[in-house]
Amino acid sequence: MLHDVRPREDNRLGDAANGGCCTMENCNGKSRWIIQKLLAIATTLLLFSSSAHGLENDLCNWTGSGLEIDAGERSIQQLNINCQSGHISWSYPRNALHITFSNGKSKEHFRLCLNIKIRGNGANIYRETPGKLMPLLLDDRPEFERNTFGKEVHVHDILERIQYERTSPKEEHCFAAKDGKAIIYIEAAPNPLSIKYETTIDYRIEELPLFRNPIHHVRKECRKCEGGEIVAAFCSSDFAIKGRMLAVTPEESTRETYINVAAGMVYRQRDPVFLPGKHSRYYGLITTPTRCGVKKLEGHYLMTGQIVLGRAQLGCMAHLSVVKKVAREVDEAGISPCDLTPILGHNHHRYIE
Repeated sequence: MLHDVRPREDNRLGDAANGGCCTMENCNGKSRWIIQKLLAIATTLLLFSSSAHGLENDLCNWTGSGLEIDAGERSIQQLNINCQSGHISWSYPRNALHITFSNGKSKEHFRLCLNIKIRGNGANIYRETPGKLMPLLLDDRPEFERNTFGKEVHVHDILERIQYERTSPKEEHCFAAKDGKAIIYIEAAPNPLSIKYETTIDYRIEELPLFRNPIHHVRKECRKCEGGEIVAAFCSSDFAIKGRMLAVTPEESTRETYINVAAGMVYRQRDPVFLPGKHSRYYGLITTPTRCGVKKLEGHYLMTGQIVLGRAQLGCMAHLSVVKKVAREVDEAGISPCDLTPILGHNHHRYIE
């Protein structure tokens, strides 16, 4: 025997549509059914919108455009980032962008590093602190081109700005963030002709060594690598080169030392941080904390390390004569984690008893 399993609300709605009357209880049921249907439709549309937006952005990376905002609208876009690293790209910037970074751990301090690149028109970027904005990167062009939020700009000013257009080199800014969050504010320059300018930011969040022994921390970053550590670094680092130091420059503002190197051999580089130049050599820049006290050394060295946000950071460095001696010992013992031929040369033959 078949039973009618359709919801009773459907029957009541049909009765009402056919001109029938309903009791107060039935009418309330019909209203509830209509509200439920509308909420279901609204939820479906919201999920669809979120999914479509997720095609462009995920939890760690964001790509946006000022063209999504009406020209006359005075709004500030809000972003909340809860990742250790990622990328932000803002094209056709309009009005302002307010970005909050957090480390996912409530109230825990951290260090935020931003690698900023501005293409074309200027922008002012600030770090937001309680009650004030602290400049991180300001437009340094002539006064008439400086960004003033809300300032009227005429077409002839824009044409002059186009002639001045340039792509800035990436600038990295790091600062400590308290109470588990850091906020930056990006103020776009007026762009009434909708020229494609772009501001991009690569970011990373690092732990602060607040509860670590600071002496141990310095030793870990700055101590010399020896023995098997040299081979392990050669086999597993993001970059490994044979090179010599051209110049060593400490920078107080960033507390980093910049090592200009010329590499006769690039064994490995995950990203192109060492580029070909004169005399069949590669040239690049390696950074290390200033507190490590690195000085310019003569001779050829194996230099290895990590590549973070497109920058080479020094890990292990040893004189080439020491590297070859250690590599030979490891290779002859048959315990090398990778092929050491690039260091030892093709004429090396392992001694076997």
